[in-house]
Amino acid sequence: MKLDRERQGEMLALIGVVLWALFPIVTILTYSSALPAVVSLAWSTLFAGIFLGIVFALRRSWSEIRNKSALKDIALIALFNGVGYYTFFFIGLKYTSAGNASIMSLMEVFFSFLFFQVFKGQRMPRVYIFGSVLMLAGAIVLLLPNLQS
Repeated sequence: MKLDRERQGEMLALIGVVLWALFPIVTILTYSSALPAVVSLAWSTLFAGIFLGIVFALRRSWSEIRNKSALKDIALIALFNGVGYYTFFFIGLKYTSAGNASIMSLMEVFFSFLFFQVFKGQRMPRVYIFGSVLMLAGAIVLLLPNLQS
């Protein structure tokens, strides 16, 4: 039972990674070069907020927003992740190709693995370690020629 849940989690994470890899490509294709990155970020945030509101409405979980003990943590996460991270990402998309941005965003999986493996001492199977080494090597091989020019 636990293995099935773990596989299900891995498949959902894989789907998320694939969608995240498409994000820079879709962003560059949908927003013209005349549109500033911060405006693109604002529109994306608006649509994400609307989608979140729809999810809250369908689940009837609006009462969870009123949990005052979690508001400080939610505000910090929203500021750090929702504003800071995406601001850097959208501005970065202005100066790099969608392919490079996609590769770098896939490196998020590697850095998460590194964080949990090295800093948190969580044991991972050898096949995961091998996969993370291949992921890092692939990113270096693809990005190194662009860094030297």
